[in-house]
Amino acid sequence: MLRNYFKIALRNLWKRKTQTLINVLGLSLGIASAIIIFLIIRYELSFDRFHDKGDRIYRVATSFYSNDGNTYTNAGGARPLPDALRQDFADDLEVVIPLERYSGYKKVMVDSQIIFVEKMVAYTENGYFTLFDFPLIAGNRTNVLTQPNEAVITRTLSEKLFGQPQDALGEIINLNDKHELKVVGVLEDYPSNTGFDFSMLISFSTLPRDREEDSAWDNYSSSFQTYVLLSPHVSALSVASRFPDFIKKYQGEEDAKYGIREFHLQPLSSIHLEGNYGDFPYRKTDSKVIYGLIILAILMVLLACINFVNLATAVSTQRSKEIGIRKVVGSSRRQVMEYFMGEALFVTLVAVALALGLTELGLIQLRHLYPFLNAVLLSLDTGVLVFLLSLTLLVTGLAGFYPALLLSRYRPVQMFKATLTKPQRHRVSVRQGLVVFQFFIAQLFIISVLVVGQQLKFLLEAPLGFNQEAILTIDFPDEDTQKQKRFRQSLQNHSGVENLTLSMFTAISQGMSATNFGYDGKDKDESEEYTWFQMADADYFATHQMDFLAGGVYTPSDSGSGFVANESFVRQVGAGSSEEVIGKYVTLNDLNLPIVGVVADYHTNTFGTKIPSLLITNYSPWYSYLSLKVNMTQASGVIAQLETVWQENYSDYPFKYSFLDDTLAMFYEDYQRLLSLTQLFSGIAIAIGCLGLYGLVMFMAESKTKEIGIRKVLGASIQQLLKLFSAEFVKLVLIAFVLAAPLAYYLMQLWLQSFEYRVNIGFAIFGGCLLITLLLVIVTVGYRSIRAANANPVDSLRNE
Repeated sequence: MLRNYFKIALRNLWKRKTQTLINVLGLSLGIASAIIIFLIIRYELSFDRFHDKGDRIYRVATSFYSNDGNTYTNAGGARPLPDALRQDFADDLEVVIPLERYSGYKKVMVDSQIIFVEKMVAYTENGYFTLFDFPLIAGNRTNVLTQPNEAVITRTLSEKLFGQPQDALGEIINLNDKHELKVVGVLEDYPSNTGFDFSMLISFSTLPRDREEDSAWDNYSSSFQTYVLLSPHVSALSVASRFPDFIKKYQGEEDAKYGIREFHLQPLSSIHLEGNYGDFPYRKTDSKVIYGLIILAILMVLLACINFVNLATAVSTQRSKEIGIRKVVGSSRRQVMEYFMGEALFVTLVAVALALGLTELGLIQLRHLYPFLNAVLLSLDTGVLVFLLSLTLLVTGLAGFYPALLLSRYRPVQMFKATLTKPQRHRVSVRQGLVVFQFFIAQLFIISVLVVGQQLKFLLEAPLGFNQEAILTIDFPDEDTQKQKRFRQSLQNHSGVENLTLSMFTAISQGMSATNFGYDGKDKDESEEYTWFQMADADYFATHQMDFLAGGVYTPSDSGSGFVANESFVRQVGAGSSEEVIGKYVTLNDLNLPIVGVVADYHTNTFGTKIPSLLITNYSPWYSYLSLKVNMTQASGVIAQLETVWQENYSDYPFKYSFLDDTLAMFYEDYQRLLSLTQLFSGIAIAIGCLGLYGLVMFMAESKTKEIGIRKVLGASIQQLLKLFSAEFVKLVLIAFVLAAPLAYYLMQLWLQSFEYRVNIGFAIFGGCLLITLLLVIVTVGYRSIRAANANPVDSLRNE
């Protein structure tokens, strides 16, 4: 029986080669898309989920609710937090560890060998190895990082410095001429699906903890994070409910300095998916993107199945006699259904085989966006094979069940009639609905691509409030102010340098600092307001071509000669105009200086963040960057001069530079990745829709062969025949657009809400979407229609 089914199915599929090819191509495109999306989602959801105690590991994050109604999040906390948690939550928290990122250049020296570490370095405690299951291949997990000046390094760093991991134990390494560290352990290299990718871990007790910030509860930094391991049977909710009293105990009534402050227990598994917390771990993916990809995979498979259903039901009348004969000779309805389901399974298996090849091509195209794809071997990946098996059964059911049900229910007497009037009308209505759904999805994709592309272009090209073009930046490896001055002086007379400035951060940065301040005689320790701040010399404003609204630049100085505020600061202090704040004194950190100027608001961070209140002053001990306004016709000469001066002052460190607009583009890599994925799958969705449409038009042309011949004999033109074929599909496209446009607008508005500054969705986007869709339909329908219209009427009117 099965052999007979297989032979007949193969003959039928070969007989309708074009329909079979369309079905296989459509299904393979949908299945390949689903496989690629599965690989991406599986990878993104796997981050740091391999730790045995992962369900009990949390990060203590902070939120600030300022008086202006804005919410600010911070991945870190105050430095006294770990000890206070150990004391007050001794029964609830099994382990509490600090994790403080080491900033700046990471020069590692062993004897005369020097290498520079690219990945992160951090200070932590032995409890790190209790929380996390990263394998230690040399050393003892129970006692590493318990003493000052100890270090654990990765296998890669160990092999570069000492050879085999065991050879590294007991060796001394020098970090940045700051620490002499004894290697007490070697970690296996971190997997790609973790945010804790450190080249070196240093014992937390190595740094002296007698700095002012080590005991200050009002100093929060994303680079200083606290991780906890909850005791068994203790819930995160019960611990978090005690945080308000905990804050009051250690900060008293002064917790209002930064507005209302809250601590949160953030699950380890969610850190990778919550991008609103800055700093490390750096590699993040918004959870909304994951949900979007899941929906995308479902839609791609549905679109492919709809093609199969449409074509199978369209040609059902051509197979009516076959089904009638089967029933007359004794086949039951169940057997007929089994036959058609088997035929659908065969087509699906062929499509799966082709989909694997298409997936390999897709992976090649996407590896620059997702490097982890380089390690994917589809044929050896058990997860992919299980997914493919499940997908094969699902697609077979979705694509084959309705046609099998429809065809198997006809009575034999109907099968031999010339026409199937009532059932055919029913099939036409279902088929029209499915075509509408296909173009509904395709138009959702097109509108999404247009909006995401327009927003990304806005992010990269919108005015920042200063001129970022041709701004070259370098990061100094130390805080030697004399070297920085010499560096600046050696470049300021270069003909290719139009201006240059020293500053704490570059003009746009994801690492700005904030603190409380006192304004116009108010004590900063009693203030309920805080502001971001920047340290920069007097040339900062001219270099970036910023606009002054009142006052001017402070006089050159190394220790602060005045503040320049932005518009947001003026609004924050309640001043009626920019001129009103000029001359008012501000206390910030240890500085008490007058406001001498007000600049127009400019973006200090990405467009996802509202422009904050900002104060700028000159204070050379905190300078870290040199920014140069370069004449791009002489850029190569400026870079060569920079490298020469670098070698004279920092020969032990590699010379690196970047342009500010390139740095800005890096901030939006995730959105660029999203746009690329949306473009790719939109193209596939449109291709699947056009394949199905071509198949339907082909069937219409075959079923109306005599009608076309008679019309041509009676004088119908090619344009009239083209209208005959395209009118119905144009109507369906318009219906799909009416349904898709409002939903697309709503979904894109939701996505745009994640940006403080965003584009408006105009009518041009919707007009462009409709025009694109109509053109695709007209080209697809027109090609097959013209072939039918050009056929010889004599051939068309022959008897079958």
